[in-house]
Amino acid sequence: SARLLVQIAEAALFAYLFFWFRSIEPTITDSETAQLFSLVLTIAVPMALLAGRWADRTDRPILPLAICTGILTLGLTGMALAETLLAAKLAYVVFGVAATIFLSLHSGQTLRVLRRPDRRGRDLGLFNLTNTVPSLIMPWLTISLVPGFGFDALFLLLAAFASIAVVLLATMPRLR
Repeated sequence: SARLLVQIAEAALFAYLFFWFRSIEPTITDSETAQLFSLVLTIAVPMALLAGRWADRTDRPILPLAICTGILTLGLTGMALAETLLAAKLAYVVFGVAATIFLSLHSGQTLRVLRRPDRRGRDLGLFNLTNTVPSLIMPWLTISLVPGFGFDALFLLLAAFASIAVVLLATMPRLR
């Protein structure tokens, strides 16, 4: 459930990031947006490796996921409040790095929780829906909110989804 909620936000930003930036600053180019997206991935990859290593060494696999969802919630809230292109870019970097780390580490948790070989196929299929269903949900959310209320409303809704993910992860019992 937490992954699904985060994936909805990530899918929305992947699809509409350029349009949101253009709504703030019409002169931004697609090249600038792509460079920012690349920067986010460049920062997130080593951080995900470090966070994963820390999670393994401390036997706290869920804590980095909860922290990342908290940080990406702050990024989404910052995006909703951003009035300048610089503020928008900074808030997106916060969201993007945290979301990328979350999704990377969460994928690694799949093997830890899918312990029953007789149900792995079904369980992996269900898990995979968290990657595909957001692409069905996100356009409807965007079409419903952005024309009437703007991107701010969309980002606040996505921040609410991410907050639910924080609660789900923070209250999850620790398995041994």
